[in-house]
Amino acid sequence: MKDNLSKRDEIFSLTLCLGFFVAKEPFKRGDVQQKQFLGDLSLSNFKNHLPLQFVENNWLKIFSMHLCPRIVFPSRIFFSYELLIGLVEKIKQLYVLPTLIEC
Repeated sequence: MKDNLSKRDEIFSLTLCLGFFVAKEPFKRGDVQQKQFLGDLSLSNFKNHLPLQFVENNWLKIFSMHLCPRIVFPSRIFFSYELLIGLVEKIKQLYVLPTLIEC
């Protein structure tokens, strides 16, 4: 599993670097990099029990924009209604429902 994570992180960082030099327009909602960023942001927020205001933190935005200026940050409303609810549903399908079926 560790090899898969390091390989995924390597590929993701490579695509971010290439995206930085190739195009200057922001990622669209359906782009792979934007989906990966939003998924990682929601997962880190969920696991660390951070408030939703963390998404609107200016220092986080500045730091992320230095890494990849094409990233688009979600609003708190979009983050709370679409991303976190989608994450909870995914966790239910992956972990909760199979456990209930086995019981």
